[in-house]
Amino acid sequence: VFVIRNRLAPILRIENAGMKQIEALRELMELRFSVEINTAYMAALRRTEPQIQALQIAHEALCDAVEKNALGDQEDIAFHLAIAEASNNSHFCQFLQFIQTQVEDTVKAARTRSAAVKGRPQQVIAEHFSLLTAIKDGNPEAARSAAWKHQLNAAKRMGIRGLLAWEGLRLTHLQAPRQLPPPRSNEINNPPQKPLPGNTCDTHVSLFGDPAHYPLINDRSYTPSHGTDFAAYKQFQSEFGIDRAVFIQASVYGSDNSLLLDTLRQATDDQYRGVAVVDQDIKRPELERMHRLGVRALRVNRLYRNGGDNKDLPGLAEIARSMGWHIDLQADVSEFHAFYDEISALDMPVVVDHMGHIPSDIGIQSQGFQDLLKLLKEGKIWVRLTGFCRLSTHETLPFSDIKPYVDTLLETRPDRLLWGSDWPHPAVDFTPPSEAELFTQFSEWISDDSLLKNICVDNPTKLYWAE
Repeated sequence: VFVIRNRLAPILRIENAGMKQIEALRELMELRFSVEINTAYMAALRRTEPQIQALQIAHEALCDAVEKNALGDQEDIAFHLAIAEASNNSHFCQFLQFIQTQVEDTVKAARTRSAAVKGRPQQVIAEHFSLLTAIKDGNPEAARSAAWKHQLNAAKRMGIRGLLAWEGLRLTHLQAPRQLPPPRSNEINNPPQKPLPGNTCDTHVSLFGDPAHYPLINDRSYTPSHGTDFAAYKQFQSEFGIDRAVFIQASVYGSDNSLLLDTLRQATDDQYRGVAVVDQDIKRPELERMHRLGVRALRVNRLYRNGGDNKDLPGLAEIARSMGWHIDLQADVSEFHAFYDEISALDMPVVVDHMGHIPSDIGIQSQGFQDLLKLLKEGKIWVRLTGFCRLSTHETLPFSDIKPYVDTLLETRPDRLLWGSDWPHPAVDFTPPSEAELFTQFSEWISDDSLLKNICVDNPTKLYWAE
């Protein structure tokens, strides 16, 4: 137990029981997140020359450990404690020392996983070096930004994705939009081993146009790569064997649906549908124009910055209901504590993408996933079987940690499941497996051809082409 007593606050008590559970660990990491960002800031302002030298020594020790293929977990802890010392605030030192002891086993496990990923140990070293450089240079804003990025990445390596939701809520000025890796140029020439069923619908596609014509908003979470417009998708669609598609308005455009609507206007054969992002004050004639072009849902994004006030689920649901549309929800349901109650209260169809964005480490027994299963069983939601590389603790196939989630969803309501390619995998900061490899993995998990047809053909037809 860590206890602080003073005249202003009778007691602050943190129990270490249950810290190995992912839910409790996430809460502790949230606290660490806030403390370490400000500790780095103060260290850059207050550090002394001996403290800079101590930081350099700690960093060198971490580098040596990585070069010798050691885990470096103790060296990692020593480095962060050296930053706390450099803040010249004794309370931070004591508090961080306590937190480090609580997450020690998890840090060790994360480092074990990272050591097996090519380039990952070097990434960790680079993050620490950025922190060291900013503090050494006496640049508090750079130190805070480096701490922000390091803590987000550290949480991800631990299998904790909940901290990423903070990006849309606070401290956004610390995080510049991420530049995504370029798309692979040759992957569309490789169709999946098993052909897609006839009339397959890809229910999750994001398009990105020329920024000169379709400008990106400033308040965004990432910067997409070029070469992923409608023409590129049409080529991929043809060679992959996809007949229909649903285009999702990307968060980087906010509520400016120009690219989405221009694309739907080009597609005159009724083989495409759209999911738009709108503001609360949108007028009925504009909604009707969207409907004529093929829009059938409104996107509610609770994960990424999108420059607008379009996270109001009940308000946007009323707009969608007035048009006979549904809601398309992007949220980490493990962070959405009122998920079941809020979705139930809408009393209208809701599509939950990427299986609820639950990191695989959290487990199928977690409250968020159990709420999702309950809503699915009751017929209140549809679920996209997409985003495997986003949710897995691995960056390469076979994503075996995702299969239990897929199996459980299949057992619950296969008539409410959808397939999507997630092309071109926006906001994924590593190069994922090709769509062909991902679909081959997917079809191996769903070996029954009639079930595969239901998910790829029949279910999306009911949802997007009901009229």
